[in-house]
Amino acid sequence: MINQMEKILEATFYYCLRVIMKNETEMLGDELVTLPTERWNAIVNECYERFCSPHARRTAAQANYPQLSNTLIMLHDFSSVVEAKRSMKAGDVGRLMNVWKKWCLMTQGLTGLTNYSSYLPRMVLQLTHILPPALQKYLCHNMLFSPTGRKNHFVAKDHWLETQNYSLKFLFNQTGNGTSWDRLRDIFSVNIELLQSMFQSLKTDCGASVIHQSHKNELTSRSLDMFMQMANNRDILAQKLPKQTPISKLANKEKPKLKRIDNTYLTGFAKMKRTIRTKDPDMKKMKKHLFAGHRGNVSRELDDEDSEKDETSSVDM
Repeated sequence: MINQMEKILEATFYYCLRVIMKNETEMLGDELVTLPTERWNAIVNECYERFCSPHARRTAAQANYPQLSNTLIMLHDFSSVVEAKRSMKAGDVGRLMNVWKKWCLMTQGLTGLTNYSSYLPRMVLQLTHILPPALQKYLCHNMLFSPTGRKNHFVAKDHWLETQNYSLKFLFNQTGNGTSWDRLRDIFSVNIELLQSMFQSLKTDCGASVIHQSHKNELTSRSLDMFMQMANNRDILAQKLPKQTPISKLANKEKPKLKRIDNTYLTGFAKMKRTIRTKDPDMKKMKKHLFAGHRGNVSRELDDEDSEKDETSSVDM
């Protein structure tokens, strides 16, 4: 699913760039087009200001028709997922922590995440404020590692342990000595990597090839053409809509039929502020099971300017 989200994100950015260049209706050719560096940088900057900036999302949210607003919110949400994936593969804990901090607010505005909406902020608090600095650094730099030592092939430790556990489950489900729990624990578990390397060398000796899967997304010209056709037909960037008109003056047949998507970041930020003002001023839900000793700056200071008027005026990222 994350791979498909990454494909959609890249294809949408490609369509946005084509809209800025005003050639979104043209088909791709075999000839490569070259642009001056200044022209290309200007196109990228205009694309960011028009489709990726917080001002663009605020402006689109005030429009009568929700196509553009929904697309920009999708780009914002999908980009955080893709950034988390790429930062994990690169082994960059700092980039991953920035995404987690952002998700701490976004999860507050999503329904059905009762436990996760508190577990994630609690983990971020521990890794940034609660634990001693030395322990923070140790845990942060031991969450990701590269099993093969290759660049951009980092994985989470729990994912790697689940992969190793598959071999143990395979041996346990077979008949014979492998079903003995003591033998499985004392012999097979500590030597599981050796058994895997022996199995791979046996496949190599038999003429079979050992394939290490490394999933990479590839967008073909055909896929981009199909996406461009869909984007033009659906008008996802609201290029063909009429000028801004008060929604009350629109006829019933002209009123938008699409459902407007909420900005999860702003919704979560507003919900957290409302919870702090009313139900949980000390954020006990976030600090549950966090004992004293190295609390850091987890207590909330009083803010005289905090009022109910600024609930919807949160700064979008």
